[in-house]
Amino acid sequence: MPFIDEIAAAAQKTCTVQVGAFYGPAAGLSAGAGLIYEGINYPIFNPAENRFQIRAGLTLVLSHECDIDPQNSRDFNTEVLIAPIITVTAFAEIFDTTDARRTLGDGLASHIAAGHVTRMQYLPPHIAPIQDGCFLHFNAITSTHISQLSIQGARSFCALSEYGMSVVDRHLQSHLFKPKTELLAALR
Repeated sequence: MPFIDEIAAAAQKTCTVQVGAFYGPAAGLSAGAGLIYEGINYPIFNPAENRFQIRAGLTLVLSHECDIDPQNSRDFNTEVLIAPIITVTAFAEIFDTTDARRTLGDGLASHIAAGHVTRMQYLPPHIAPIQDGCFLHFNAITSTHISQLSIQGARSFCALSEYGMSVVDRHLQSHLFKPKTELLAALR
């Protein structure tokens, strides 16, 4: 069995969401929270070069539509908050180097899909390009300019359903508001 299939099977086996209720169509929806795009340019850090680079990839929009609507003439509404998406194929490529890395990747995919890793979240399979499932990378949440949602090659190919958005919201909230291990100073 190819390693990508092993990763997909491991994640799907431990996935705890209602797969058939997770997605809906993007057609007719305004740009905003819950839409999944491909071809969006966003910054990502390259540790080998010690600098940020621009990558075109899959993203989930996190900004609410009223905060990025160009018709809504307000200050600070030109940046859109996004969560980068790692396809199962790309995830498998990261770990497909040695038997030990393959075992690590297989276990990590299972733990992410079961909801035990808050910095990432597994999204179940849907239409291409996420036909094998994918992972939201919450530690890499970033912003891009609103114009990136309409550049050539960018398109929203699906959206989370109301149910799917609530699952992502809960997971993101769990990640962002996890209690600190060390106590902070209690000053008053």
